Amino acid sequence: MKKKIISVLLIVAFVAAISGCGGSAGKTVSDNKGAAVGATLGATAGILLGGSTSGRIAGGLIGALVGGAIGHYAYDKKRSADETAKTYNYKSSQGSIVSIENASATPSKVRSGDTVEIAITYAVLNPSPSVETQVTEIREITHQGKLVGRPESTVTRSAGTYTSTVPLTLPSNSTPGTYEVKTTIQTPQAKDVRITRFSVL
Repeated sequence: MKKKIISVLLIVAFVAAISGCGGSAGKTVSDNKGAAVGATLGATAGILLGGSTSGRIAGGLIGALVGGAIGHYAYDKKRSADETAKTYNYKSSQGSIVSIENASATPSKVRSGDTVEIAITYAVLNPSPSVETQVTEIREITHQGKLVGRPESTVTRSAGTYTSTVPLTLPSNSTPGTYEVKTTIQTPQAKDVRITRFSVL
């Protein structure tokens, strides 16, 4: 037990040393409705402590978003496997599918220091609905063509429709302009991409 605690403390010390602004660890996401993962990340890449490879969140903020923070990743299961299959008129012969239904950045116009909720709703469909699939959610945030943030999470999903949200708190000196968020949802067999935007006034 002591060795484990010491290891964690050493990792935390290392993160603090290389970042100059602490980063908190991602935690494992279960498949429970309304689950959330803490991930306050500054200018450097996110560091993962403990947990399995499923349900972790990583990422960072650079450039125009330095000094901002990525809050609690949260998700909700919107439709069951059967409901999702009916919505898409899905047949098992189609194989594994992921399909983004909606992507949003709310509010679409914000000021420095405000928080933007970056949300995505997507469907996961498999020939065997009960089989769990590893899903990677990547949100690439760019400003004037330059990457300024890339929160990423890896979760395990059974068939169904899900909404996941990552709150982004802007730094107090945010660079004004339009920010583009390219969200990629991918599994080992499929991928879908959707782009949304928000503006800093």
